[in-house]
Amino acid sequence: MGTDARGGQQPRLAPRHADPAFDRIARLVRRLLGVRTAVVAVHGPDGILLPGCHGVPDDLASSRLITHDTTLTRRVMVTNRPIVLSDVSMDPEIAAACTGTGPRRAPSP
Repeated sequence: MGTDARGGQQPRLAPRHADPAFDRIARLVRRLLGVRTAVVAVHGPDGILLPGCHGVPDDLASSRLITHDTTLTRRVMVTNRPIVLSDVSMDPEIAAACTGTGPRRAPSP
């Protein structure tokens, strides 16, 4: 459990495993928006947890955890605005967030 500002214990809000309901939401979003990847993300004490995802690389689909702060998911969570781009290389800030891992191609639906 995490500790809140007053020193009390708080339960973890999202498990580090797939949640079928959230996976269905991510799959629906991916299909309806015609995007390669969709996730349901929750900021937790260990990083960004993904109880729902569809179209992500296998390693991320099994770990369900993003631990670094330079991700596009973190940017969406901080700004509370979606990122919708047809090509990440067209936005220098977003392209920089993909540096090192590069934009990953999701498998076809």
